Amino acid sequence: MAEVSANGRSNGVGGLGKNPPDEEDLRQFFGRNDTYYFSQYQKISAGGGAFLGGLISWNWSAFLLSVPWYFYRRMATIGACLMFVPVVLWLISPRVAIIGTPLVFAMLAMVANYVYVTRSVEKVEEIYGDSISQMQREDAILRRGGTSWSAYAVAAFIVALGWGLVPRGEGEAQAQWMRMWQGDGVKLATCADDVVREQAGLLLRIAVRDRVPDKTTISRFSVSGYKDLSFDAAKVLRTCQATVTGPGVSWRYAFDVTRSGDKATPTKVANARPVE
Repeated sequence: MAEVSANGRSNGVGGLGKNPPDEEDLRQFFGRNDTYYFSQYQKISAGGGAFLGGLISWNWSAFLLSVPWYFYRRMATIGACLMFVPVVLWLISPRVAIIGTPLVFAMLAMVANYVYVTRSVEKVEEIYGDSISQMQREDAILRRGGTSWSAYAVAAFIVALGWGLVPRGEGEAQAQWMRMWQGDGVKLATCADDVVREQAGLLLRIAVRDRVPDKTTISRFSVSGYKDLSFDAAKVLRTCQATVTGPGVSWRYAFDVTRSGDKATPTKVANARPVE
């Protein structure tokens, strides 16, 4: 049992920090799963007696829950910084994000116990440094420590929303990264956007005129089936396809969607050609 000092608390249970916390205070700060985290504290305090001084261990919750876990454990600053990891990786390349994100959070899960325990000790030491009564100290430990399901829920929602906004195509992701650095917030229209359909409809009706014997039937032709074929990030060029249908005929055409350079009408549809 730890000795009791003149300030009404024990002299601590480990070697972490300048003013090691009481076991009871530290357990209260940990809150849920306090037995597990206190055992991690003991390993870290043992220094050489644990693997790499207790720096490396595995935390399944930190790995599976990733960013929201840090908010759940009231480490919002760390969690907020980590939110950008998968987004930045995705903007570099979706392949990099798919492979890199699990690897990054696996490495973080290996040091999560160390980060959480040492941070908790620091927070309890800060509370010890306040000129407050024992009852106020206990209240401060309960308020600043423990877990927060509300913070977890908010973080999980933000992460889900962020993934929903990330571009899905590799070229599109790279192009958006380029536009961010160039300060250009205009997004290149997709093949199904109204502005593309309007311009492409006119362009393709003109393109099929030479193939239609009776020019009076042009007004009866329609364009449908718009879909993406490819995206060139370097050129910021999207290639689309659509089907032109008229009396007794149906032709597929490809066309390009580019930037016009005009802020009023930033989208340009051109270069219609038949698809064999």
